[in-house]
Amino acid sequence: MSDDDLHYRPPATGLDWLAALAPRTLLCVGEPADADLATIAPPGAELRTIDARAWSAVLRRGWYAYRRDGDWHALAVLAGAEPGDPESGRYRFTPDGHLVIARSLHEDQWALARHGSDAPAFAVGDVVRPHAAPGYGRVRQVSPTAHGHRYRIEIDGMLRWYDEAALAAVDGDPADPRFWLTQPPAGAAQLSLTLTWTKLRHPLTDTLYSLAASKTLFRAYQFAPVLKLLSGSSGRLLIADEVGLGKTIEAGLIWSELEQRMPVQRALVVAPAPLTLKWKSEMERRFDRRLRILRPSDLAGCRCR
Repeated sequence: MSDDDLHYRPPATGLDWLAALAPRTLLCVGEPADADLATIAPPGAELRTIDARAWSAVLRRGWYAYRRDGDWHALAVLAGAEPGDPESGRYRFTPDGHLVIARSLHEDQWALARHGSDAPAFAVGDVVRPHAAPGYGRVRQVSPTAHGHRYRIEIDGMLRWYDEAALAAVDGDPADPRFWLTQPPAGAAQLSLTLTWTKLRHPLTDTLYSLAASKTLFRAYQFAPVLKLLSGSSGRLLIADEVGLGKTIEAGLIWSELEQRMPVQRALVVAPAPLTLKWKSEMERRFDRRLRILRPSDLAGCRCR
């Protein structure tokens, strides 16, 4: 072999010339069959693979080799353009650009290539289940990395990345009711995990998260307005109880519940002037809320800000 450090050989040339170079690495452009590994990889060479679709138009089917820092590295192009004549050249003086492209491809993609001929465990469209969270999702993207594959999974309309070890295959389609009829019953721990996750992910409309968050006596009817507001779609409620039944407390309970479910940065209480002190006292004594009574001049200042 000459001192040239870039080589291309068509498939018909055989592999004796490549074995004589004893390359340290072999990047396979395309998917080799398991039975072909022994004939593709020279002895002692580490084998990795990448998808060939992006390179099939610029690389020729056959074998490439290049030398860097005294070591040889090789590419096996299984899916590419038609084979050509054997070529050799120096890195800076190559008659055909595909020699340099092959070297650059190896240098850029080696760290991202898949080890051996390992194919991804899941394909786009497969249904999978994360080990650490309830729910099912579909694979939307597969990305090879130096440490295996990562998958972009769509679960409940949200996309998240998972390592391959964090996912399990699901046999069937969760969108089909028959899928659930074939599943084994859930254990107590799994049921508890699912309920907790559901409460955190989607606040329930029949559960009060602020039930014991006020200094009031428990009177069931005073929580009816809270539940009605949570189950309604307008986000508005008119409380018109009789005098003395606790309309102020009911409003405070609604305030506390909404604050447990979403960030409440500001709240404005509009009340007749004779009732401002009553509201201020009730909110502080029963709900630990210190309200500031605003005068007309204060409201003008708020409007300017």
